[in-house]
Amino acid sequence: MSNTSRSIIRSVSSIAVAAVVYLLARVGLGAFSGAAAAYVPLLVAAAYATGARLLEKKFPAAGWLLGVPGAPAYTPPPPRLLIPTVPADPAPKA
Repeated sequence: MSNTSRSIIRSVSSIAVAAVVYLLARVGLGAFSGAAAAYVPLLVAAAYATGARLLEKKFPAAGWLLGVPGAPAYTPPPPRLLIPTVPADPAPKA
């Protein structure tokens, strides 16, 4: 699986948890209403993603909480060789 696919799946899973919390809040199963019904799912998604990532560090199998175990491995691009340019000598003054 590519790193891009892995990162998309792991991001979407916490958004899906937020969507479920939002839907539960809309049908009245939550203890919050009004503006809190919009903000609580965001906080839940952030807490879920953070908690799952921290749990995954200790227990790698917990990566399934984010849809796919193992964080994406990003590799830096190869270094570019920078060749300094030397300015040409100005024409001598007469």
